[in-house]
Amino acid sequence: MNNEVSSNIKQIGSIAKGQKIYIEDYVITFLKYVTEKNEGKNLMFMLFGNVKKEDGEDALYISGAVEGENTVKYGAIEVFSEDEKKPQKEKGHSILMTLKL
Repeated sequence: MNNEVSSNIKQIGSIAKGQKIYIEDYVITFLKYVTEKNEGKNLMFMLFGNVKKEDGEDALYISGAVEGENTVKYGAIEVFSEDEKKPQKEKGHSILMTLKL
């Protein structure tokens, strides 16, 4: 894959040396909207997308997000319940990560 990224996609970080994370603008807009609307509340989102090779390294491309409600705690870690993830998996979405704000 070449290093050119669409203008509506922004690099927002990296996981490890050489591994980048990209997110589409409308996902950022959605996250801002929901967090501003629910100021002061703890929110969790499922982030969707895919993994592509870029210069021999995996790059995460986040192309969608859904606010979730049903979570399960495993010690200090909070994750979405299988019931919460099931509809997204049935739609063919690849859940890349969860985000807690």
